[in-house]
Amino acid sequence: MLIKNKNIISIKSKMSLLCLCKLIVCIHTMGQPILDITDFGAKRDVIFNNAKYIQSALDSAGKTGGIVYIPYGTFYTGTLHLRSNSTLRLGNNAVLKGMPYDSAYPMLGLPYFGALNTPGLKALLYSKDADNVTIEGYGAIDGNGGSVEFANYPYINAEGKRNWHRTDRPQGILFVHCRNIRLKEFTLRNTAAWGIHILGSRHCVLE
Repeated sequence: MLIKNKNIISIKSKMSLLCLCKLIVCIHTMGQPILDITDFGAKRDVIFNNAKYIQSALDSAGKTGGIVYIPYGTFYTGTLHLRSNSTLRLGNNAVLKGMPYDSAYPMLGLPYFGALNTPGLKALLYSKDADNVTIEGYGAIDGNGGSVEFANYPYINAEGKRNWHRTDRPQGILFVHCRNIRLKEFTLRNTAAWGIHILGSRHCVLE
């Protein structure tokens, strides 16, 4: 007499389901290279500007399409330019953190809401005239806005009106004249200025 162990059948079913899920993930990312920023020289958990290494990965992904992967740990960086047809993916316990120095954020010369005729702006992450850009994952983007270099000191101007001493603090994420933007699941915190600034862009999805 053959007796089937229901527990064994259940375990086998769960294993089959897990294998199927892994297969689906593989199919979904097939054809899109995954570029780990540490393979490009990025260093975790030290106050070091990784911008050139991360930008190198972003540029590579932008040429043929791809996923730039931020693994666990904290990676400091200055301004990064997101490219068309690419994804920035934050892994579990990954933090992309802005440098605490204003010099790490060059003036971008881009128009912005409220001053369309006065180009300026700085940003941690930005994209202009790009298509199909995604930022996703379960990690965090931290603007390091508490740095003393980004302090916003009020003052009284020559007309006796209250004003702000610093108006060039870096935005968190900036999109200008882009299409098909997708922002999914990640945490954005502690930005020095606006968190997400989208101007003149179409088909933007925040999940």
